[in-house]
Amino acid sequence: ARLLETAALAEALVADAAPAPGTVTDAVPGLSQVEAARGRLCHRVRLCDGRVARYRILAPTEWNFRPHGPAARALATLRERRAGVLREQARLLVHAIDPCVGYRLELQPCTR
Repeated sequence: ARLLETAALAEALVADAAPAPGTVTDAVPGLSQVEAARGRLCHRVRLCDGRVARYRILAPTEWNFRPHGPAARALATLRERRAGVLREQARLLVHAIDPCVGYRLELQPCTR
């Protein structure tokens, strides 16, 4: 199944590799979204006189690690009381969501 999915994705990439001429113009910004391994990756470009005037990227890390996002919600479910075990659970969870992100983990006492 993975081999078939990989072949289908490769065919789709080849088919979508060449954008239609004139899609991005000074009047029409370009927007691209792709589903990457860590989540949706978005690019937006605006041209002025045929040159890049503004370029923005929205990476999966920004979605995954925003306040109240998937990582924060998942970390909030951890209930381990032993600090060492809790740190390891948190580390594994962060790496499962996004192994490429740098982070600093701080444990805070529960106020409940």
